[in-house]
Amino acid sequence: MNQHSMNTSSYQNHTSALDYWNAAVSYSGQDLTIESTHTLNFNQCEAHAGSKLGCVLKSPTGATALLIVEDYPFQAHLHINLSFADVLQLDVGLRDALIEGTISHLRHELPVDFQRVSAELPFHSVEALMSDADRAELSWFSIRYGEIGGAAACLSIGVRPEDLSSFLNGLPLTSQPVWKGLRERLTTRVCLSLCSAHLPAADVAALQPGDLVLLDTEPLGQTITVEGPHSRHHLVLVEQGWGCERIERVASMSDVNEPQPAETREVSSVDLSQMPIAVRFEIDEREITLAELESWTAGSLVNITVPALSEELTVFVRAGGQRIAQGNLVQIDNRVALRIAKLDQGTGL
Repeated sequence: MNQHSMNTSSYQNHTSALDYWNAAVSYSGQDLTIESTHTLNFNQCEAHAGSKLGCVLKSPTGATALLIVEDYPFQAHLHINLSFADVLQLDVGLRDALIEGTISHLRHELPVDFQRVSAELPFHSVEALMSDADRAELSWFSIRYGEIGGAAACLSIGVRPEDLSSFLNGLPLTSQPVWKGLRERLTTRVCLSLCSAHLPAADVAALQPGDLVLLDTEPLGQTITVEGPHSRHHLVLVEQGWGCERIERVASMSDVNEPQPAETREVSSVDLSQMPIAVRFEIDEREITLAELESWTAGSLVNITVPALSEELTVFVRAGGQRIAQGNLVQIDNRVALRIAKLDQGTGL
C-alpha cells in the first residue's frame, strides 16, 4: 500500500488552547483537592437560559466568561437560613449586598493565583451581559467548591475554550488516563462512501427515479471513504484487509466561506444553475468510538467491515448534508452507474 505522510487529522489537530481544554476536561467528575483544604468537582453542562442572573468574569488578560451562582451555603458561612434562590427574591439593595459578600468570600477561598480574576457586579440577566452570538460560543461547567468535609458552593461558569488557560493562570495540565477510557466509550457517527463528485446544482435538483449517475470510482470496491464529523479517511483494499491511505480535514464553514477574489464575486457572470454541489454516494452509516477513529492513522490497517457491493446494495445520495435520493448500482460497459430508485425527503447525519 502506498503510504502517505500525515502528521495530524482534524480531530487531532488541536491548537495548544484546545489541547489545554481537553486536558482540563479530563478531570471532570473527579474530586480534586485544592491546597489540601478545599475540594473541587466539576462537570460539563448545558447552557443556561438568558433570563438567569449572573455576572461577567474577567481574567488578567481581558478574557471574559459568565458566572451563575446556583447555591451557596449561607447557613455554614453566615449563619443565615437562606438558599441562593431566596436571596434573588430580596429587595435589590439587600440582594446585591449579599451577592457581593458571596463573591468576595468565594474569591478569598480560592488559591492566590486565581484571585486575580475579577467579577463585574452587580448581577444581571446573562442575556443583558452578553449577546446571543457571544453566549453561543461558551461551553459551560457546573462546579461544586468548598472546604473538605464542609458545605459547598454550587456554580455554573460559561467560558470559551480558547480562554480557559487565562482564567486558570496557565496552570500546567496534562490529560488524565480516565480521558482515554472516556474516548473508548464516546461514539461518533460516520458514513462509508463509495465516492464523491461535484455536480451542477441544476443536475442535482433535477434528479428523478430512473436517472443514471456515472460514478467516478475505479475499480469499484477497491477504495472506500469514511466520512466523520471532522475528518475524511481514505481506505484502500490491500491483501491484509482495509488500510488507511490518507486522512484529510473536513472543511469547516469558515474554510468554505473564505473571501473570493473580486472577479469571482461578480453576480452577473455567475450561472447559479451550474454552480457545483458536493455530492457523495454512501453505502453505510454506523457509530464507532472516538478512540477507534483516532487509531486510524495513515499507513495503518483498519478493522472495519464494508458491505459487499452488488446490484442489491442500496446506495444513498447525499448533497448539502442531506440525503436526497437512493438507488442501486448498475454496470454500463466498463463503467459503474447509480440508477436512482427513489427520492428522499432528506435526513442529516
